[in-house]
Amino acid sequence: MADDYRERCAEAAMNAWYMNAVLCDHSQITPIDHLVDAVLAVRDKELERLSNLDAAAAIQRAEQAETEVARLRAGEAPEPPSPHTTLTPAQWLRCFNDATPEKRLQVIADLQGEVDRGFECFRMNHKGVIEDLRAELTRRAPGSPESDSEPARTSGHQDNPTKPPATP
Repeated sequence: MADDYRERCAEAAMNAWYMNAVLCDHSQITPIDHLVDAVLAVRDKELERLSNLDAAAAIQRAEQAETEVARLRAGEAPEPPSPHTTLTPAQWLRCFNDATPEKRLQVIADLQGEVDRGFECFRMNHKGVIEDLRAELTRRAPGSPESDSEPARTSGHQDNPTKPPATP
């Protein structure tokens, strides 16, 4: 490539020299080899400058990528956890970050479903209803002094709060 470029430069310089030779004092003309060397030196310096710019930009992009990866992986466990163990939050984060994008999205969708289900249980006071039902079962147990003396007490829970209570 450099030799081909050198030949083209030399040919162009020769053509220019022949065109101007008639009008110039030959003692003042710079030898063509010197012109070609000067053109090639300028070209080589420019290529080196561009190469250094490309390398500097590539280094900067690599450093930015490393910084972003470090930011995204901050807080996770340094090593993958042992199989069949209860994960710490740092180990869970490590497993999550190591998963494929599809698996991460599925985990997030599953978590959102569980959060929605948990909120529904809170809203419907399932814990209170279970406590009330256990108390009622204990009260109605055979041999209990209050087994038939009082009507059932509940926290007011209904399966469908929009549906009116059944009339007797």
